[in-house]
Amino acid sequence: MQKQVGQVGSKAQDICETCKLERQEIMAKGVKHYFKNGKEHTGATHKDAKGRVMSGARHTASSKYLVHMKDLSPTAKKRAKKA
Repeated sequence: MQKQVGQVGSKAQDICETCKLERQEIMAKGVKHYFKNGKEHTGATHKDAKGRVMSGARHTASSKYLVHMKDLSPTAKKRAKKA
């Protein structure tokens, strides 16, 4: 897994393989991750055994699955766009 470091003072973030591929396809600087309810996740991420992106640098009982904007439900997309 590759680390991306932003400006001085910002947190290092893990970039999932899917995000790297998606970034290459759409030429975006970065791809945001969201909880299924549409709330943006800005913290560290990790992958589970099946390669799905989850919240938190390491797996814990409170880790949650993350998705990209295109995978959100219409209701969750509205919430994500308001924020």
